[in-house]
This record gives sequence, C-alpha cells and structure tokens, in this order.
Amino acid sequence: MRTFERIGLELFTEPLDGMFLWARFPHIDDSLALAEEAQRDGIMLAPETAFRPHLERSLWLRFNVAVCADTRVQRWLQRQRRIKAA
Repeated sequence: MRTFERIGLELFTEPLDGMFLWARFPHIDDSLALAEEAQRDGIMLAPETAFRPHLERSLWLRFNVAVCADTRVQRWLQRQRRIKAA
C-alpha cells in the first residue's frame, strides 16, 4: 500500500487483509486502456471493467499485492504516472 501511495496511486480503501487491493491513478479515467498498455509490456492488470456486469468503464484496477511486490511492476507504474501526468 505504501509503495502504491508513493507512486501516486489512490487506494479505494485500506484493506484489513487479503491479497487484493483496489487503486487508481487520479488523472486516468479509463483503467481498461491502462491495462491494455500494461499487457503490451508483459504486465497483467485487472481493470474493474472486468468485474462489472455490463463491462462499464471504470477508474479502478484490482491489484494482486504479491505480484506488485515485483520491482518491474512498480517501475512500470511509476513510468505510467510520469507519462500520464505530463
């Protein structure tokens, strides 16, 4: 969680336990587009769109915290923050 906050991601809520958390970049309004970019770079992200009954657009991504401990994922997220915020 602290790494995500340092990167600039907004947490939906601070989870008490579990392996998933929901977060978003404040300046990105479509998590599906971000997930598609990640996939092209070999990183799998889960946009909330995949969890909605009619696949509505969403701001949020669901992260597996174990996978996000990978520094490659963290560096990718940092790069996206810089690119998208510019």
